[in-house]
Amino acid sequence: MAGNFIPMVYAVLKDKGVDTSKMTTEQAVEKYNELLGKTGRYDAKTGDKAEEREKLEKRYNSDMASGIKRDVKKIPQAIGFNRPKTKHHLRHAQEMGLNEKEYIRRAILFFNSKQGNMYFSEARKRFYKYNKETKELAVASEVGIIHTYQFCTEKRFFRTKEQDNLWEIK
Repeated sequence: MAGNFIPMVYAVLKDKGVDTSKMTTEQAVEKYNELLGKTGRYDAKTGDKAEEREKLEKRYNSDMASGIKRDVKKIPQAIGFNRPKTKHHLRHAQEMGLNEKEYIRRAILFFNSKQGNMYFSEARKRFYKYNKETKELAVASEVGIIHTYQFCTEKRFFRTKEQDNLWEIK
């Protein structure tokens, strides 16, 4: 919805006869909320709801609005694996030379270990652990469920880092 929200705001304002030619996006959203009696929780700068962002800032102690990233208060311990029997995950296990049980065990051990660097994706609300030396990547949810574990080249990880807006947790 967020990707289509701003164009929709301008379309609604145009339909209502409002001249938006000299308005900033923030002003347009404000006028849209005023006309429709909305609460105005949508943040024009970030493209998401402000209250959700505030929850993340509070939970992960990061000043996302200013671009400063601070330490995350609680990095989850991996406790399980989400759908390990899919073709996708079985292919990763095969690429790593592991059977299904070994794959799950290694994924959990790797995510909980001190090896590699931990990252957080604001966009996906996921934790990423990447080890540059072994090329291992594990992705887990905020509650510690692993969603994938695989080998990943540095180049591919860099692309993922850019795509998913990852920031490193120190």
